[in-house]
Amino acid sequence: MKKLILNSLFIFLIAATSVKAHTIPAKVDDGIEKISSDVLRHFGYSFYRASNTIWTTNSTYQKATFTLNGKTTYALYDLKSRFLVATQLTTINELPERVKENIKKDFTDYQVTNILKVIERPSDYQFEDDTNAYWIDLNNGAEQVVAVCLNNSDISIVKSSKLK
Repeated sequence: MKKLILNSLFIFLIAATSVKAHTIPAKVDDGIEKISSDVLRHFGYSFYRASNTIWTTNSTYQKATFTLNGKTTYALYDLKSRFLVATQLTTINELPERVKENIKKDFTDYQVTNILKVIERPSDYQFEDDTNAYWIDLNNGAEQVVAVCLNNSDISIVKSSKLK
């Protein structure tokens, strides 16, 4: 019995040490959090050309902010180390011409405040694949609109909210 308890304790200590060895500190507002080894492994494999990587975590996700091909890029993982999405910050000049025309036509009083291009989704993504879609934030001072352009022309409003 004594031998069983000692062996169990030894295995527990080794497991605890190996888990701790495969995490790195990340910046968060309220202290230091850990990024799992599975997330780091996936990130290293998928984004091997990334530079200037900064990790942040909160109660919902783990996020890498990094530079890829000269552009600010984000990779999100849930707290169970599953890859969710990779997006890249882009400008209105990089949008397809038809999308720019539709924004000018449909959102004349709005200003584009942010554009993210979805550059990767997990292979087992359960919803319509929006890889290469543009998520566009628009604001007219009274209302904030989040729109998505899936097929390089049509723009659909995903969320609209009044500003206070």
